[in-house]
Amino acid sequence: MKKKNPEAFMMMAAAYRSGDGVFQSDTKSLEMSIQAAELGHANAFAVIAIYHINGTLGLEQNISKALEYQEVAAKKGSIGAHYDLAIRHRRYGNIELCIKHLKVIASAGDQKSRIV
Repeated sequence: MKKKNPEAFMMMAAAYRSGDGVFQSDTKSLEMSIQAAELGHANAFAVIAIYHINGTLGLEQNISKALEYQEVAAKKGSIGAHYDLAIRHRRYGNIELCIKHLKVIASAGDQKSRIV
């Protein structure tokens, strides 16, 4: 982490979220995710989006902000963010955007694109 490795921050975020080897702390998990996002880690943006969707840790529940984070994550290559966006767009009737995200998922070889 001293070398500002975004993957190391994400590993610590996961450890704090689950309490694996460290005390469980959603606050520390979010802090580590923010550090990883600042270093450009795609999935970190998706994790931050989840905190906004749930409105946890003092973050307001803000779906618009969560979508912004998910879009950044998707643009940076997060397949999980593409999946979440495909589901969200399907739920709200924007089939064109749903299909756009499903195509990205499918081109990456992810089986989830078949079940949305």
